[in-house]
Amino acid sequence: MDESLKICPIPDSGLFKGLAKQNLLLHQALGELIDNSIAASNNDDQCIVHIFLRRKEHDLFDLLIADNSEGMDFPGLNEALQLGHPPTSNNRLNEHGFGLKNSLATLTSGERKWKIWSKKKNSDHFLSLEGPFSSEMYAQRNATPPDEFNDMDVSTIVYAEVSLQYLQTIQRGRGRRTTEINDLGHRIAEHLGVMYRGYLTPGSRTGAKLLLDLHIINPGNVELIEINPINIPYAKKIVERFALNIDGENVEFEYIHGILDEVDRDRAVKINSEEYPCKYYYQKKYGNTRH
Repeated sequence: MDESLKICPIPDSGLFKGLAKQNLLLHQALGELIDNSIAASNNDDQCIVHIFLRRKEHDLFDLLIADNSEGMDFPGLNEALQLGHPPTSNNRLNEHGFGLKNSLATLTSGERKWKIWSKKKNSDHFLSLEGPFSSEMYAQRNATPPDEFNDMDVSTIVYAEVSLQYLQTIQRGRGRRTTEINDLGHRIAEHLGVMYRGYLTPGSRTGAKLLLDLHIINPGNVELIEINPINIPYAKKIVERFALNIDGENVEFEYIHGILDEVDRDRAVKINSEEYPCKYYYQKKYGNTRH
């Protein structure tokens, strides 16, 4: 073992089995990793994130998430694996130092396989580190990333072996649990389209900050889903502006509310030129359609 690549992230491996029981749902675990990707990207660059979901056997799936961020060298990877380590950036998406560890532990139930490949953006050589978590871990130099990313400009790749039972948490307890990987993919697309609508929507003077796609891999078939922003479908929108004095300073606020357009809501999820209704967002609550 190369002692110069030694990582000791935890006092006891049981800590990560505890993290895995924090009720983080699938889309929330994905969100932790995507937040890290955005936070680690250059402010002037578009952040590109690719997600691959592939069925294995015995109700297990391969989940891979790759991005074109600034990437990590060994000191960066070591810091990223330390519990509660101060954030490596000032980005509000990179706040507490637990996201990567929490998501990996939850995706794998603290016991199954995970692996990280990363390199600094100007480097040609990946480091890798694989789990489950233990109190003593060793990164590998000159690692070979998965074949799926041979022709992609990526700097960090995260792999986790995920159970069907955990993938089904994407449904948030609603309805009969689906076992179809394509259906799971469509539900992921809705969650991410709503969660990242602000980043996926082009600005008035710039393009979208985030480009996000999902590859659903079945034997002999790959469905590529481009994640589109799913904005609130207003039939009528009202904007109210006001100021509050906070600590002696006047702060301008904008409050937007309105009436839900149920027709637009039922065609808001756009997947490969097809339109689908929202299953989880922008629903009526207690008979009130106001949002």
